[in-house]
Amino acid sequence: MIDAAASVFAAQGFDGTTIADIATAAGVSVPYFQKFGTKADLFVLAIERVTVGPQQRTVDRARDELETTAMNLTRDEFLTSIATLTTEWNERSYGMWRAWANTDDPELRARWEAQMADIRAEWARYLAFFDDRGWWRADVPRDEQVAAVWLLTMAETYERMKVVAGLSSDEYTAWLRRAMVAVLVGPESG
Repeated sequence: MIDAAASVFAAQGFDGTTIADIATAAGVSVPYFQKFGTKADLFVLAIERVTVGPQQRTVDRARDELETTAMNLTRDEFLTSIATLTTEWNERSYGMWRAWANTDDPELRARWEAQMADIRAEWARYLAFFDDRGWWRADVPRDEQVAAVWLLTMAETYERMKVVAGLSSDEYTAWLRRAMVAVLVGPESG
């Protein structure tokens, strides 16, 4: 049901999707669907699953795996890993994120704004996690670095670079890595 909901939401947007649309796509009845909460609740579950992938199931598990892996990476490996993971996540989920960003539903809009704040806070934690290694440039304020990485990795940026500008996945990943290097490391490390 969550996968069916994700497909319908990505194609029709949150506002253009009805509970009946999702129930039909999932092959269940509307009353059965309603046992699982509101349309907004299902949307949030669906976007999490689509973003991190069905094998990981939760954002928390993906975050824990990333942090564990990052402990053993060099700065360059970390930046390459983040660019690659961001590409994979955005390929699966950018339609859902577009639907979420463009909703008129006040409850879901408030959840989107809270999620954006959480993502920025998460980037701040990731950058701070490596402060003791001296990885990041000191001439750019941390708040600016966080905002820039948040913007660079957003699904909307992915969509503009891939769909509008026509970059391939490999080209997007390479661009994203170079952009993060410029913001976080500086020109001395190209």
